[in-house]
Amino acid sequence: MSKKTNATLYMESKTKFEKHKFNVIHDPEGYLFSEGIYRTKILPADLPEWYVYGYLYRQHGYISAKGVKHLLYNLQSACTLLSLVYCM
Repeated sequence: MSKKTNATLYMESKTKFEKHKFNVIHDPEGYLFSEGIYRTKILPADLPEWYVYGYLYRQHGYISAKGVKHLLYNLQSACTLLSLVYCM
């Protein structure tokens, strides 16, 4: 049985701003956060093969590459730039 994956972005952690500080919240069971906000019951192994792992929005996570025609990955001074060109 496959799990439903509606979001295009799943993050390993969630960032919450409380008392003038950013707190990084990890799920102890390894579940992912949809759009970096909502806790899901999806593990990284449950994602389809078109989800690409990377460093996105200052966090590690998975982004959907479904329908992508070209994928460019560049390293620029210790940060990564992931550019997606969708097939039109």
